[in-house]
Amino acid sequence: MRKPGRTVFLLLTVIVVVVLDPVASSPAVSAHVGRWPRNADIALAIGIVVDEPTSPYDLLKTARLIRENGAKGTYFVSGQAALIGSIQKQLVTLSKNGFEIAALGYYYDPHRSLLDEKRYFEVKGLYADPPNLAAGVIPLGNNPPPETVYMPGVYRYPLHLHQLRVQDLARSYMVLTSLGVTPKGFAGPYDQEILRALRSDLPSRPGYSRFNAYEYTSGITQVSEPFPAYVETTGRVDVPPTLLAELDAQHHQTEVQIIGKTNIRRNNTEVVEIKLRNMSDRCRESLVDVWLPSWASQIRSNVPHRRLTTWGQFQHILLRPRLGPNETKVVRITYKGPELFGRSYHLDLDSGTIRYPLRVWRPIVALETWENQIDSIADRGGMVTFRGHINTISTFSTLLQEIIKYAKGKGTIWDATYGEIASWWSKRQEISVKRVVSYTQDGLVVVSVEILNENPEMVRDVPLEVILPITARQISSPEPRYRVVETEQKKVVLFTLDLPPGVTTLTLSYLEA
Repeated sequence: MRKPGRTVFLLLTVIVVVVLDPVASSPAVSAHVGRWPRNADIALAIGIVVDEPTSPYDLLKTARLIRENGAKGTYFVSGQAALIGSIQKQLVTLSKNGFEIAALGYYYDPHRSLLDEKRYFEVKGLYADPPNLAAGVIPLGNNPPPETVYMPGVYRYPLHLHQLRVQDLARSYMVLTSLGVTPKGFAGPYDQEILRALRSDLPSRPGYSRFNAYEYTSGITQVSEPFPAYVETTGRVDVPPTLLAELDAQHHQTEVQIIGKTNIRRNNTEVVEIKLRNMSDRCRESLVDVWLPSWASQIRSNVPHRRLTTWGQFQHILLRPRLGPNETKVVRITYKGPELFGRSYHLDLDSGTIRYPLRVWRPIVALETWENQIDSIADRGGMVTFRGHINTISTFSTLLQEIIKYAKGKGTIWDATYGEIASWWSKRQEISVKRVVSYTQDGLVVVSVEILNENPEMVRDVPLEVILPITARQISSPEPRYRVVETEQKKVVLFTLDLPPGVTTLTLSYLEA
């Protein structure tokens, strides 16, 4: 009982503690540098090999073809071709009009010098890695003895050898430089000899020498990686698109090999036999392109086949032989023609190919196989590098058009030269995401991304991918160039940035549903 005259005051103190959490309660946000400038899905490079005398008309024809199809071109020129006056003038014109001129690091010499045994072992010692001698290769010569050692890189063309000539490459550099054309170059087995001939230094990375040399792999070595692999901060290994897997008839190694071809005439019937060998332990369906003259009729084969189209003077027949494990099979195709034509074609033993009017290409060159390769590259966000001989492109111009058209239909394309791709990849290695911080502010989730550019100069059109939860909505950023792509599990904000040297901070905000 309270006594009269006394008042008791009860003081209640309430202490409110407010904690600001800089870490968002939403799922983790991540970011990494994209693959291609302006967030392109695929990089597309067109290369034309000029390794022998050719006409100025063919040079300009291929240039127009590349330009009209919205692509860029690199001309790989040998020193032998660069010495021809008419070609020199066209190379200068091409260079002034934005085409890249590259010094060819090898050239074909099928008609004058076949490798004798001594020369073969000299080349083998320079190029071959002994453990790889028997991996997917073809024996030297038309009729090699049983003990013939297999030589890497001589795929299907026993006598059409890629011989890197130090003097020829040095001459190519010197001639092109004297014309005012700055040639691109290669790093390969003969690096030191080439550079001694040029009195230059080996570049430490792509794009860093007076010749703007960048790494490339010749048709023989197949062992060096043109671009270095690297590991993202996310922990995933991002292997750059390699030129080793380029879609090139001379450079792409497959498990099914053409080991011989013959053609004979029997009672007004042309008979062509193509000997194939499956080098793997699994069954393989191969694709073989055969170009028959337009007048050919009653076409038959002992394997499944179909007629695709007529290109100019040729009928395109696609053979689809199936080979068992380590099986050797003879594929036969016959056709009839008018007597007045007689035997108008022959087997060119120097190059190992059947010449006009029939041309047999390697299975990888079949158009639908190109499309399958492009599909695979597009799925990996890689690089389509088409390299063809100038004579082939001039004759089969539709092939290049179809390849460019198909590649451009796979998504957004970065059209570039080989040198631009090498330069970009070199710069990209010096750009990284240092820190990603997200926090809530006024009901918004704010994301701050720090990007470090360790290049000494501004790098433009750098792609940055910021991964947000699928529940993110009303995404905004002060950066002007970005777009949002939604998948089943996340939303990806694709930024295109111009990054000065040093650290750049990017911000964006969003609401959570």
